[in-house]
Amino acid sequence: MATLYINARCEKLLNILLSRSDYMTINQLAQALSVSRRTAYYDIYKVNMWLEQAGLSQLKVVREKGVFLAYKERERVQELLETDTKQQVYIYSPDERAKLIICYVIYSQDPVYIEQLTDCCEVSRNTVFGDLKEVEKRLAQYGLKLNYQARQGYFITGDTVRIRALFVLYFNEMSTLFLNGTVRFFRREQMQEDLKRQEEIQKELGVDYVEGVLTSLAALIPLLRQHRRELQFSGLKEEEIAKTKEFFLAQRYFPELEREEQLYLALHLLGSRVNLVPDEFFESASKQYVYDLTKALISEFEKVACIVFDNREELERALFVHLNTSLYRYRFGIQIGNILGDDVMKEYPDLFALTKIAAKHLEKSLEFPIPDSEIAYLVLRFGGFLKIADSENDRLRILIVCVNGISTGNMLKREVHKLLPFAEIVDVVAAVNLVNVQNICDLIISTVKLNCLDISFAVFRTPVFFSELRRAVLIIGWPIEFLYDFHHPHKIGKVLNSIVLINEFGKGF
Repeated sequence: MATLYINARCEKLLNILLSRSDYMTINQLAQALSVSRRTAYYDIYKVNMWLEQAGLSQLKVVREKGVFLAYKERERVQELLETDTKQQVYIYSPDERAKLIICYVIYSQDPVYIEQLTDCCEVSRNTVFGDLKEVEKRLAQYGLKLNYQARQGYFITGDTVRIRALFVLYFNEMSTLFLNGTVRFFRREQMQEDLKRQEEIQKELGVDYVEGVLTSLAALIPLLRQHRRELQFSGLKEEEIAKTKEFFLAQRYFPELEREEQLYLALHLLGSRVNLVPDEFFESASKQYVYDLTKALISEFEKVACIVFDNREELERALFVHLNTSLYRYRFGIQIGNILGDDVMKEYPDLFALTKIAAKHLEKSLEFPIPDSEIAYLVLRFGGFLKIADSENDRLRILIVCVNGISTGNMLKREVHKLLPFAEIVDVVAAVNLVNVQNICDLIISTVKLNCLDISFAVFRTPVFFSELRRAVLIIGWPIEFLYDFHHPHKIGKVLNSIVLINEFGKGF
């Protein structure tokens, strides 16, 4: 009899039950695994098969109670989990499943139906149906739409260049999974052949592309071969691109491509090699349009980060030049391979996160995704104009007050961290213990009314920011009590602006 091995999600299920001293409901288990109830039941079935083969008692599933792992079997189960060295199946997160589905539908040459998606994602039909709702929301952000027809299966409609830009973005974000064979539908052998051709082009051009650029472009080549719809090169001077060595080499090494696809490939080879494309290749966008985008992006960053740039005009000029030469890359999904990208994300994670939030406004305006490599460049632009704090006193200090100072306060603390990542939460205290706090904080957020303070603080009285109640509190300001802070009016004013802005972003927070 062949040996049966459980996948990583089933192993996770067992570890969850091992940590429990009582029954766990199916809903709780499904939520912990980020799957549907049906998938949870399917995983329980697989686990029971594994337990039966090992000569152990199956999991107890009791109606209205849930599932339970018998105490007498726990030590043996733990031993088996520790000694099982077989390769485990990768578990996709809900975010990864949404990206994977989008890439699958774009990439596949054959019709994609629900059965292929359940097999690819290793989840049930119900879980995939839930993922498809998230897919529709993501596509709508870029002016794209998910469709279904009986003969065609699932397919995406909208601007072809935009669809490809989204594929390149998600491929780069999950490149490890694509390249190590975890993603089943991806044809790695074909990608390696196309990569070799592009490496020959690189040699003839006498340049060195940043690591990863040619790989992502090789992953894109199959879409160019399919050539499902005509490309719209709005603003691109095709006749000038056709004169370049990049176009000549694209014709030589990829003769099977249509001419407009060869132009598209040449544009990527040009744009991925340098930070800007000369004016003879691309029509410049309206200066007023770019300037308006620049001002809006800076304003978004100021509100999200709760800061005001002292030399804003200088920043506007520098960022204007950057955006003016970058818009074409955003529109065509061209990867420039920022060498410093990983270092920026590692060394300045908070600044990167804030910039990515602010850039959502730019994505919404352009209806094109902006990759992390471009976000990293924006981080460098903003970072160069940030004022270095002279002391810790320049950082907004927040005290959280609630009835008991523990449970509700800690939940509120997590919410405040999301809303104001640069602020310092100095403490979470009970209202009865609120004494002499004037010197330790600039702002108090309380779930109860406070009558014991001198009016030298800004005090927000608000319930915990959850669900619709959270949105109502942040959007219409009720029930909030605000007392002006005479010591730090600029800080509190920016906090208020930030809270109003963050709500306009919606459910991402």
